[in-house]
This record gives sequence, structure tokens and C-alpha cells, in this order.
Amino acid sequence: MSVNYQHPTSVGLLVISLNESGPYIVASNIDGNFLGVSQDVLDNYLSQLSLTTIVSLGQGHQYMTGCFEFPCAINTNFRLLILATRIKDYASVDERLLVGYFHFILFIPTSFTKMLPNFITMQEKLLKTLTRNISHKGDINNNTIENIRNILFFTLSEYAK
Repeated sequence: MSVNYQHPTSVGLLVISLNESGPYIVASNIDGNFLGVSQDVLDNYLSQLSLTTIVSLGQGHQYMTGCFEFPCAINTNFRLLILATRIKDYASVDERLLVGYFHFILFIPTSFTKMLPNFITMQEKLLKTLTRNISHKGDINNNTIENIRNILFFTLSEYAK
């Protein structure tokens, strides 16, 4: 797999959140071609992934925030960098979720992750980059996801060795 690390299209982004009904996909720029699978297989995987990450990091009332790395079960040429954070969600019916819980999941080529330091090292800058560019849930949609991905990609690229 040949990847141009100078270009943000080498990275995919999935944004999930938690609402009264459970985890759901807010926005995504990933299609089956990106990961080399059919769209049906990808849709099933992304639904399962949203549930898995929310359960793993958002158990009970201890919504973990920070930077986490997960394997990409659907394509081992990628790793998942999960940025878990709290962002205002004015549309929430549940008062507990007015400060929503979001996962920004970057699908990063495995060979690119080898050039990066430990994700914990990058955590503070990545999360500040997110919160500086996104003030509430309304800032996240399929029209803005490319810009969010690009900002995160270029922040990651600063760390690449």
C-alpha cells in the first residue's frame, strides 16, 4: 500500500457521539473503497465500532477523555486514533448530555503511526486543536468533516519523524 503522508486524504475520519438512544455516527468521510471493503461491510463495521468505543471509553458516568489507540479490525493496514472529548450539544433532550461525549476516530495508515510518538504525547495539542475549531455539535457535519480531518492531519504531521 503506497500512501502519500503529505496529503490528508491518507487519513479517514469518523465522528461518533452518544445521545439518549446510545452511540450514533455524526459524520464520516470514509467509504468502502478507502478501506478496501464493500460499503455494507464498512457500514456494519462502523456501527459496531461506534458501540465498542463508547462502551470501552464511556462506561457509566466516567466518560474518559483523551487520546487512545485501537486496532482497525477491518483492515490491518490502519490503526485508529480516537480523540475522546466533551463538546456542547444544545440539541440534546437529556440534560446530562448537554455537554456531549464525542469520539473523533482517525483511520491512520499503520506505517504512518510508526513515525509518530506515543499518542499520549500528542494528546493535549490534538484536543486543544479540536476544541479551538469546534465549539458545539452543530460545527460537525458531513460538510465540515474534511476541514476537521485536514486540521487534525496537519497537527499529527508536525510530530512525524
